[in-house]
Amino acid sequence: MSQTVSQDAGQARATPGDAQISAARLMAFAAPCLPYSAVSIPLVVYLPGFYANVVGVPLALVGLAFMLARIGDVVVDPLLGGWMDQTRVRFGRFRLWSLICAPILAVGAGILFFPPKGAGFAWLAVGLGLTYLGYSTLILAQMAWGSVLSSAYHGRSRVFGYWQNANVLGLIIAVALPVSAYMAGWRGPGVAVTSMGVFVLATLPVTIGLLTVFTPEPAPLEAASHRTPTDTLAAAFRLIRHPYAGRVILACLMFSLAPGVTGALFQFYFHVVRGLSSLSSNLLLLIYFIGGIVGTPFWTALSRRIGKHGALIGAAAYFSAFQFSIVLFPAPSLVFANVLLFLAGLGYAAPVLLIRAMIADAGDAIRLETGRDETGVLYALINSTTKLGYALAVGAAFPLLALVGFQPHEGAANAKSALDGLAFAFLVPPVLFCGLGAAVMIRYPLTEEKHAAIQVALAAKLSKDTPDHAAHV
Repeated sequence: MSQTVSQDAGQARATPGDAQISAARLMAFAAPCLPYSAVSIPLVVYLPGFYANVVGVPLALVGLAFMLARIGDVVVDPLLGGWMDQTRVRFGRFRLWSLICAPILAVGAGILFFPPKGAGFAWLAVGLGLTYLGYSTLILAQMAWGSVLSSAYHGRSRVFGYWQNANVLGLIIAVALPVSAYMAGWRGPGVAVTSMGVFVLATLPVTIGLLTVFTPEPAPLEAASHRTPTDTLAAAFRLIRHPYAGRVILACLMFSLAPGVTGALFQFYFHVVRGLSSLSSNLLLLIYFIGGIVGTPFWTALSRRIGKHGALIGAAAYFSAFQFSIVLFPAPSLVFANVLLFLAGLGYAAPVLLIRAMIADAGDAIRLETGRDETGVLYALINSTTKLGYALAVGAAFPLLALVGFQPHEGAANAKSALDGLAFAFLVPPVLFCGLGAAVMIRYPLTEEKHAAIQVALAAKLSKDTPDHAAHV
C-alpha cells in the first residue's frame, strides 16, 4: 500500500516515478558534484592552511575570513531559495539558476585558488565571497532539483545516494590530485590547491552541461506567489520552527559541526601530532573518502529497514566510535592507519544523504499544510546550516589552536601542551556534536508510514484543486 500511495502522490506532483528515473539520468544529475566537491574540500581542509602557511595571512584573520563568509550565507541562502521558489519558466527554474551561477563560481574559484604574490585578507575575502555565492546557488539548485525527481520516501534516498556518491567521488579525485602531482614531479608549496583549482575550472562547464541537458525537471503545480525578501526570511523562520523541518535542520547543524572540526584539523593532526608526511596525510584522506563511497549503499539499505532517522542515529554512533579509535590508538603504522581511516569513512556519507532526503519529506508535509511549495527555502536552510556548522567549526578551532600556542608553519617547534590541545580539539567536539545530532532524531515522528499518509492526502488535495492535473502528467 505504501508503494502505491507514493506513486499516486508522485503523479499528482507531475514527478516521474522513481522506477522511471534511469541510472544514466541520475548520473547526469549528480555530475556537477565533481567540481562542487573539488571546491568544498579545499574550503574545509586545504585553503585555510594554505592561506595561513603559504600565502602568509595571519591565522586568526584566516579563521575570521572563513567564518564571516559562511555566516553571510545564512542570510543569502534563504533569499536565493525564495527566488527559486518564485521562478516559473518553461526552461526549468533550477536549470535556469544553474546556468546563471556557474560563471560566478568559476570567477570566484579563479581568484581563490590562484592568489598572486602578496595577496592578503582582502583578496581572500573577495575570493571567498564570490566562491560561496556561486557554490551556494548551484548546490542549492541541484539539491532542490533532486527533491522533485522522486516523491517516494525511499526513492529520495536513491536520488541522494547517487548525489552523495558523486560528491564523494569528487572528493576522492580532489584529494588524489596533489598525490598524483607529487608523483609526477610537480612539487612545492600550494601544489594541492593549484591542482584542485585547475580541476574545478576544467570540469565545471562540462558537468553543468550534462546536468542541464539530460536531467528532467518537473514543473511545479502550485502557482508562484510574490514574496519580498522580508517575507522570505519570515517564511524561513517559520520553517525552522516547524516540528519536522526544524528537527532536521538542527540535526544538520550538529552533523556539520562534527566533520567541520575534523576536516579543519585533519592535516594538522596527522602531519604534526602523528608525524606523517603531507603525502601520507593526503593518502589517508583519500582512503577515508573511498570508504565513504563503499559505505553509501549500506546506509541507504539500513534506512529502508529502520527508517532514515534510525539510520542517522546509527551513523552518529559509528562516527563517534571510530573518532575515538583514530585518536586513542597509539602511533599506528601507516598500513593500520589506512585500514582505520577506511573503516571510519564508511559512515561519512550517511548524514549528508539522509538529511537531504528527510527535508524533502518534511517539505511534503508543509505543502499539505500550507499549499506552498517551499522546496527552495527548505534546501536553502539546509545549505546555510551546513555552511554555518563548518564556519563555526573553523572559526572556533583555529583561534583555539592559537590560544594553546600551536604553530601551523612547516618545521615549527610546538610544545606538548599545544599538541595535546590539538588532539583534544580533534577528538572531543566532533563526538559531542554527533551525540547531540543523534539525540535530536530520537522519536522523530515523520516515519515512512506517516509520509505515506501525507502523500495520500496531498494527492487528494492536488486532485481537488487541479481536477485536470492528469492532462499535465
